[in-house]
Amino acid sequence: MFRIQWSSETAKRTEVFQNFLQLGFAAHLIPSTLEYEPVFDEFGKFIAKNLDVKFTHENLISTATSATYNSLDEVKSSTFQQFLSVLTPKLDRISFVQDFDIKWEQSELVITWNSEPFDSTIERTNEIRKEVALFESKELYGDLELVGFRTVIGEEYQPPEKTLLIVKPRHSLVKDTVLGVSFQQPVGLHPDLHIDFSPNVTSPFSSCEMFIVNTMPSVLFFDQYQYNEDKLHLLSSWGENDLEAPNWKVEKFGSVQLFKVKDYTNGVDIKFHTRYIKPSTENHFKIATPEVFWACEADLFMADWDMIERNPFDNYNLGFESFFEPSTVFYHYNKNVSSLPLTIPSADADDFSTVQIVTSVSVVIGSIYLLMKLFGSLVALNRTETKDEKKIK
Repeated sequence: MFRIQWSSETAKRTEVFQNFLQLGFAAHLIPSTLEYEPVFDEFGKFIAKNLDVKFTHENLISTATSATYNSLDEVKSSTFQQFLSVLTPKLDRISFVQDFDIKWEQSELVITWNSEPFDSTIERTNEIRKEVALFESKELYGDLELVGFRTVIGEEYQPPEKTLLIVKPRHSLVKDTVLGVSFQQPVGLHPDLHIDFSPNVTSPFSSCEMFIVNTMPSVLFFDQYQYNEDKLHLLSSWGENDLEAPNWKVEKFGSVQLFKVKDYTNGVDIKFHTRYIKPSTENHFKIATPEVFWACEADLFMADWDMIERNPFDNYNLGFESFFEPSTVFYHYNKNVSSLPLTIPSADADDFSTVQIVTSVSVVIGSIYLLMKLFGSLVALNRTETKDEKKIK
């Protein structure tokens, strides 16, 4: 079983298609054999060849539900199109992709992607059943009413039919509220991530609790003994936890933290620490901002909560939602930014030769100075001993 996700910074989350994905690339894997390392490596080679995202089993971390890899690598629309042609050559061409979600479970492959604007030519094929629908979405007491028409593109023409779908979304968006996320200034070597909650932030239902899922690359690490326990409760932290290792010694992609928010008054701060990086001219990084959402037990306030799993667009499978029970629904917040820039101080690789020469010269001069002082002290000591001998005589 596996799930591959990717979302760009321009992707728009929609309750209809349930594309509430974390920024960047994510792979969630559950092996079917105990000899999983070669399987993960082969899967990584397949992804590297077709999506240009590179990882091995050593880069994965083990969360509560799967082996996971995350990165902010970009996947171009043309690359994704070629990848689809590898899976099946009968699909139509795609002009632009903002996000995609690929899931394999029990011999069933489900591929979803979102394009805006949508520009594609859909051709008739005998091998694949193609159904095209055009819907208008309306909210209906917590459900979504999709009104429109659909038709099947086959050998024989079929006129469009009126269609009405009522779906119950697992993921919803908290409207008219945008959270502010930023690094406290100055950033330095110990970035302090601040999440600012507006005064109108309230729980959707009494059974809801607020959570934060934070995914960090290896250049940052979280100290689980250094955070405000009055504000947050750390449920788990997965991934690289060596607080002393420099970045070039770290094999895993980074770490993931799951927090329950106890008090969001005046905002929440999460402190991180940077790792030492090799001398380089590339010391600028992009950090994905955390996912902030309410998780609610739907069976406590929804009479027909079991309809969630019947939603054809529901993607409850691996990912951060798998940390919760299947009866959970989520209410997500938009953020002012999807990523933050981070600069980590490091030596400039272009200055290596200059630093080497200056260091060598300094060592030589310092050694000569110490030898001169030592020699001078010995000469002075000999003179003193000679004078003392003359006085004795």
